[in-house]
Amino acid sequence: TSWDGPDAHRPLLHRGQAQAKSIAGGIAAYKPAKIYTSTATRCIQTVMPLATLTGMALKESSKLSQEKWSPSGELVERFVGRRFEDQTAVVMCSHGPVIPQIVAEIVSHTRADVDDVIRRAASPATGDFSVFHVAFLKSGPHLVSVEYHDAP
Repeated sequence: TSWDGPDAHRPLLHRGQAQAKSIAGGIAAYKPAKIYTSTATRCIQTVMPLATLTGMALKESSKLSQEKWSPSGELVERFVGRRFEDQTAVVMCSHGPVIPQIVAEIVSHTRADVDDVIRRAASPATGDFSVFHVAFLKSGPHLVSVEYHDAP
C-alpha cells in the first residue's frame, strides 16, 4: 500500500498492528512505570495494545519524533536524561534517526561498552525492539544487559 499524507500521520499496516498486539504481553512483563511514544500515528498505534493491557496512559512526546529530530540530539539527550533521573522502567517508542540517539544516550549514561547487541539495538529493523536492563547503583547507572527481540 502507499501513503500520500504526511509521514507523521501514516498508520501501521495490518501486519504492524498484529505485531504490536503480539508483543504487548511480553513488554508488560517488564512492569514499565510509563509508556512514552513519538507523536507519530504509527508509534502511538504500536504501543496502544500495551497501554490497553496495562491500563496505563500513553505519554506522547515530540522529542521522540523524527519531525523534531536534529543531528545534535539535544532533545533526545534531555528526554533520556530525565528518564535516568526518574530511575524507573519505561517504554520508549520511536523511529528512524531518533533510535540511535536514544541508544547513544543510554550508553553514555551507563558508560557501557558498545557491543554487537547494542549496535543492533541502535539500528533495528521495523517491528523489532530492545530491552535495556539498567541497575541504579550508588556509583551510578550500570547497563546490566541488552535484549534484542526480532519482530514476531
